[in-house]
Amino acid sequence: DTEELLARLRVALRRRAVGDSRSGRVRAGAVEIDLVERTVHRGGEEVRLTPKEWEFLAELARSPGRVLTHAQILRSVWGPAHERDVEYLRVTARALRLKLEDEPSMPRLLRNEPGVAYRLMAEAVV
Repeated sequence: DTEELLARLRVALRRRAVGDSRSGRVRAGAVEIDLVERTVHRGGEEVRLTPKEWEFLAELARSPGRVLTHAQILRSVWGPAHERDVEYLRVTARALRLKLEDEPSMPRLLRNEPGVAYRLMAEAVV
């Protein structure tokens, strides 16, 4: 499918750009995300993520502090055919919050902008 091929090419180009422009590590609270090594640590311990959880988190970490719309995230992580499947985001965001947040019911790292988007509240790009 042409749409999927284009989506995969965009992701590959973004990954390459991140690796070339900086070390690819983002810190948000006690969480450190290494975009090059594809690892996540919380308080020094590695956190295991599913492939979709990783792609969702990595997409946000590539633009720390910036709001990414539901459509942007869905297109990048699940492909263009899923641009309207917002429930995918809700489920994945909840799973990430359970793994990364101190208080998943009161998220400080993975913020929802109601009806619009998500943002990763990163403190530093290292």
